[in-house]
Amino acid sequence: MDRTTSLLRLGIAAAALTAAWGPRLPGAGAPLGHVLVFDISASLGRSGAAAAPATAEWLAVADGQRWVPLGAAPGGLAREATMLGAALAEAAASRRGRDVLLVSDGRATDDGSAGARAVLAAGGRVFTRPPANPAADVGLLAARLERLGLGGPARATLTFASSTAGRARLSLARAGLLTAAQDVVLEPGTRQTLTLLDPEPPAGAAGYLARVEALPGTPDDDPANDALALGLAPVQASVRVWGDLDLEALRGGEDGPEISRLVEPG
Repeated sequence: MDRTTSLLRLGIAAAALTAAWGPRLPGAGAPLGHVLVFDISASLGRSGAAAAPATAEWLAVADGQRWVPLGAAPGGLAREATMLGAALAEAAASRRGRDVLLVSDGRATDDGSAGARAVLAAGGRVFTRPPANPAADVGLLAARLERLGLGGPARATLTFASSTAGRARLSLARAGLLTAAQDVVLEPGTRQTLTLLDPEPPAGAAGYLARVEALPGTPDDDPANDALALGLAPVQASVRVWGDLDLEALRGGEDGPEISRLVEPG
């Protein structure tokens, strides 16, 4: 998420690619007229391809690939996944013999090495570099919601992470009404856990929204990971029987066991 992590991921990817293609992977800039494969996945933030050389032909990539005209922004493409291998293979097939500059943090969901081998087989080379502006983001990683005993509060356990320093507000809302909130201090590259309570949850099923909000002055490159929907199970009724019941007791008219109807979590 921070620059160090991005460079580390890129280094791992570059090492794998080097092993696949031999010594043809340079460590510096690409020649003029190359194809630019630009990763626009969420892990890279929203820096875009502003630093792309004017001589490059752009191939934007995230959950698919699309050619972008020179000088245009590679928008309109979903950012949830990274298909670097597919983009490299497309560049190899449609721009045979051309060198490729891959701008990415090295996180891929498909076979990037196979795409690089396709570029090599077509007569080109692959150059790599990290993004000019690594992501500065805060987001929720996981959330869990549970009741604390019969008639007790509902507790949300939120796990969040940040790649930037700053401050954020964690909140829990039920049916659009805020039930709890707390401000936290963010440190780059850290993961934290926080609990928030709804002191009077309904007995029935309820829907909640957990949210992390970057406070003014704190960057948030990927708003899509700022909220998680949670569901609270209803309280269920049950019957408990206290005491023993046998046939002779029934025949003798004796009092039977005490039957009490309770309400407790399912």
